[in-house]
Amino acid sequence: MKTIFALLLTALTAITAYSQDTLPKNVTPGVVRVTEREPHFPGGTTAFNAYLRSRLESAGFTSGENGKLLVTFVVEKNGSVSTVKIIQGIEKNLNLAVIDAIRESPKWTPGYKEGKPVRALYKLPIIF
Repeated sequence: MKTIFALLLTALTAITAYSQDTLPKNVTPGVVRVTEREPHFPGGTTAFNAYLRSRLESAGFTSGENGKLLVTFVVEKNGSVSTVKIIQGIEKNLNLAVIDAIRESPKWTPGYKEGKPVRALYKLPIIF
């Protein structure tokens, strides 16, 4: 079955931490922008791709969407996800489905700086 997520697998390999010069102005204090060890989803990029694809398909997004969506979120010290924001959206309902999927994702392995877990800001481009 053809889905809009054909390019999702390659798009999600671009998960990156924000560098200091590209950080949005309204970021919560205490969020680290550059870490020594970046946060990661349990099972890596492949597992996150499968999780996100499954969540979006179950929400009814299986065809017809095209474009690039850019979302940011904070991976907390305990691995939970917070402060999910769409920076560049495609369509309101799809944007909301992506926010919900990321907000409700399983806990991540947190980022580390100086040997301690930290709150880390991530941006995630998704190409449909």
